[in-house]
Amino acid sequence: MIPRMDAVILAAGHNKRLKGLVPTAMKPLLVYNGQTLVGRLVQQALEVANAEKAVVVCSPLNAQPICEVLQGKSHIILQPSPTSPLDALRIGLQLCDSPLVMVLCGDNIVPDKTMNNVLGCIRDFDQPALTIALRTVEGQDARRFTRLVNARFEAPQEAVGQATSLCWIGPFVAPTEALRSILEGFGAETDQFADVFNELTATPPHRLHFAESDAADIGVPEEIA
Repeated sequence: MIPRMDAVILAAGHNKRLKGLVPTAMKPLLVYNGQTLVGRLVQQALEVANAEKAVVVCSPLNAQPICEVLQGKSHIILQPSPTSPLDALRIGLQLCDSPLVMVLCGDNIVPDKTMNNVLGCIRDFDQPALTIALRTVEGQDARRFTRLVNARFEAPQEAVGQATSLCWIGPFVAPTEALRSILEGFGAETDQFADVFNELTATPPHRLHFAESDAADIGVPEEIA
């Protein structure tokens, strides 16, 4: 049995790495298999993860088209001056009141299998935990992701000896109040999710659970291709 959960989808970024390929801030509206990325994520949050609500954090540049695409299926909240994903998450959490929150990136393609891997971890453990969808990424490619190799918590033993990095790609789920408290304690200069993960797992009784990820982040031209 999974505790009640909300979902926050971070969709306010300006996709600077795709300049010239995708209009500014419109990356969540790219179409994959007949669905916009943000529309697919909202549907998965509500139907696969059975979230109580889906909260989409938009920017002033993409709020109207995202509202038109979602047609009332989610709660829309504006990040007036997009600065960092952590700031967007802080804003999105204002609308969350369930014990757990699932965080999704608006430029991710998340297979249902990955979503179910995360949900399976939550079902298996009854203690408050941080559950992250992770996959190993080779060499230089790992640099553009949030890597957990050097985090304060331990990687699974079978992953430690590999010449790869464990990277967060896909959803993560955390206790809502613990996550909110950590974000409130960070200054505006903090913009690394690894810092949040470290802080959360350093606070008893929270533990880290790994879920295998097949998700894709289309933040660079190579991934779109």
